Amino acid sequence: MKEANTIGVIPTVNFSFKVSNISKLDEIYSPEYLVQGIPWQVQVCKTARDGKDSLGIYLHCAKEEYEENWSHAAFAKFKLLSFNNNTNPIQCSTDPYMFDDSGDGIGEQSLISWQDLFDSKKNYVKNDTIKLDISIAAADLEENTRSKITFENVDTCCEEDCFTTYRLSITNIKHLMGVRTPKFNMRKLPWALTVFKSSSTSLNVLLEPKVSVDKFSCKTKMWIRLISSKGDEKSIEEADNETFESAKKIFVVEVVSWDELFKPENGFVNNNSITMEVEIKMSKPEVVIDDQNDRATSSDCDAKPKKMECSICFEAIRNQDVSSTKCGHLFCKGCITNSVKAHGKCPLCNAVATENDLRPVYLPFTN
Repeated sequence: MKEANTIGVIPTVNFSFKVSNISKLDEIYSPEYLVQGIPWQVQVCKTARDGKDSLGIYLHCAKEEYEENWSHAAFAKFKLLSFNNNTNPIQCSTDPYMFDDSGDGIGEQSLISWQDLFDSKKNYVKNDTIKLDISIAAADLEENTRSKITFENVDTCCEEDCFTTYRLSITNIKHLMGVRTPKFNMRKLPWALTVFKSSSTSLNVLLEPKVSVDKFSCKTKMWIRLISSKGDEKSIEEADNETFESAKKIFVVEVVSWDELFKPENGFVNNNSITMEVEIKMSKPEVVIDDQNDRATSSDCDAKPKKMECSICFEAIRNQDVSSTKCGHLFCKGCITNSVKAHGKCPLCNAVATENDLRPVYLPFTN
């Protein structure tokens, strides 16, 4: 093991890890290595996807304390070395990840296919052994230098929290690796937001479920507004859609490059801090059934009547108050009112919209 060193302000540990009996590999863990006083391990395993075997590699936090709501940001670089100097190593890096008591790791499911790993011309295997070079970096835990996050709910659509807005402030942004909010509820399920600097050096926001069920399905849209002190014309807004089909799913929106973030003329960074608003809309989650016999067939789906739904909260439009924009799109009255207040445009076509433009619509519902 090499001495711990520093890349910028990020402490790292570099070590080599040999895995023997690789042809019989199921999974194996490296010894524990301390970074920032926290123990870390690397898992090497044989994985399968679409009927093909591969070599997988993951970083795990080996912390065993059972304190509530702990988390640590870290990332890793993995390199599979060849015993032939003329063959390039296989390498990959992870984005910073917030490790917690869930035990989840981050890594690459297919660093190399099992077939390529044992290709004699590439010499990644010698005497049934592989060599790995690994670098682990973790965020600074010092109180006066680590990044911190605060957030508050500034708008909520209804008791179901189908449409909500949070304001986030992140301090010590120059040293940011990753910070996570406490858990919050939407659609009666727990979620968390993470703000992190990606390996491609951009500012990103990640939404992830913190639920106990393995599989569920819901449609989600997230807007990120990075607020500038130079006025709204300098603020940046990014939006994207995602459908969650698993508790392991994550939803990431790239907001701005690191260089643009720190340009003084943009006014995003003040006193080494940034502020952003995160607006999330979410459909009502549904349980996903694995048994194909329990799934609806395509003919069943075709036979079902079509339904109207609000494209903001994803709720079916029944007997609630409904409003239309000038461009003709229909929404729940509360949803579109809050949306145009915040964004001044139609969520579907981006046409300019104000509260005065909204018109009530009376649909001919019958019992």
